Amino acid sequence: MVRILSHERNPYGSTERMGPNEGFFAGSGGDGTVMEALKDAGWCVIHAESGIWYVMRAPDRSMITYCEGDIAVGDKIKR
Repeated sequence: MVRILSHERNPYGSTERMGPNEGFFAGSGGDGTVMEALKDAGWCVIHAESGIWYVMRAPDRSMITYCEGDIAVGDKIKR
């Protein structure tokens, strides 16, 4: 996921200067959303409370929870 979010989105230069577990997603300013970037990479929405609070699953079946800019590993939304 870090590769998806950081690839060609780092406004500060080459992603080579970033650590292996770091990513950058500008969000606003024409870059779209995390959800759009992950959908383009084959992820799907599992559950969404809103456009800023949702769970997505990767093609390898791993999941993330996105909440107001924070990304956590796994499904963290209580249902």
